[in-house]
Amino acid sequence: MSEEITNEYVLEKAKQNVEIDPIIEIQGKRVHLLQNAINTKTIPDPELSDAWIINHNAREEVWKFLFVVCASDDMRVYLKPIFMLKEFEKNYEPIIEFMGAIFDGYIQMEHFMEKTPLINRVNTFITQYSGERDRLKYRSEKQFTFQKVFDFYYSRNRTIKPRMNAFSLAGYSYPRIEIHFPNYKRAFILARNLMQRAYDKNWLTREYVDTSYLCHHCSSAFLSFRETCPKCGYHDLKVRDIIHHFRCATVASEEDFNYNGHLICPKCKTTLKNKGVDYDTPGKLFYCGNPRCNHKFQNPPISVKCISCGTEQEANELHIQKIYEYELTESGILAGLSQRSE
Repeated sequence: MSEEITNEYVLEKAKQNVEIDPIIEIQGKRVHLLQNAINTKTIPDPELSDAWIINHNAREEVWKFLFVVCASDDMRVYLKPIFMLKEFEKNYEPIIEFMGAIFDGYIQMEHFMEKTPLINRVNTFITQYSGERDRLKYRSEKQFTFQKVFDFYYSRNRTIKPRMNAFSLAGYSYPRIEIHFPNYKRAFILARNLMQRAYDKNWLTREYVDTSYLCHHCSSAFLSFRETCPKCGYHDLKVRDIIHHFRCATVASEEDFNYNGHLICPKCKTTLKNKGVDYDTPGKLFYCGNPRCNHKFQNPPISVKCISCGTEQEANELHIQKIYEYELTESGILAGLSQRSE
């Protein structure tokens, strides 16, 4: 990278009256410190530096900038080694793992040398393959998206890890994949479908991580589970212990034993003092709070309300979603490098 290229860039931006982010040299690497580029969501010339460092603390603006980066068709842009200054990490506390999965992590300038192997690996990969990543060569947007996903994880030598994410409808995210899908409500499902197709082709292996239960209507994991009355469906229930009196074998509700704050057997009038000695509580009795019902029952059914879309459903109607961590296989690497990412 020559000084002549850098000077041309500076002159061009000066003509456009655009504030220029500084380019500094660290350990023999040229590093672009991005702040104004993030404010304007402008992609710097990728040829000017070996890496970009985010020098910005507004997470919404950074997110928009990263979205533009990942949406680029230019491999030199969507694979650019990108770090964030460690001092800004606290501003991203609710979504540290989520954001860190999209770029290459947080960095302290004094520890920059630790990042040079990754920077070298990624830039070598870009140099070798950027000329082959022509968007027009791919038959569909899905095919090109998989190619970009492959390029990122292969160049970083990373596995595709799910991240717990309270901002995701599904409760989990695959951030670097989901960022390619503008519809955030379906991003998890679309990302998982992409990986499922790759898994079916033996391009990925997977390892079980967790199980999610999702609304059968909108695939949201934000669900409210309620015990309901089996007679009228009301879910304002009262519950009392069932008491078994050992001495006379009476079994009744706690209310039937309650007399002025004491437990007295309604059959033999004995005062019950010690649980496990005089009595035990073998179960619960539920009372429907609907004044038009007043049904008494045990083992109430569970109903589920989706917080996201309001759909009422039975627990057995929920979609069961297995969550996996994925890793590229040898055939997946061969397909990605040879652009057979169908």
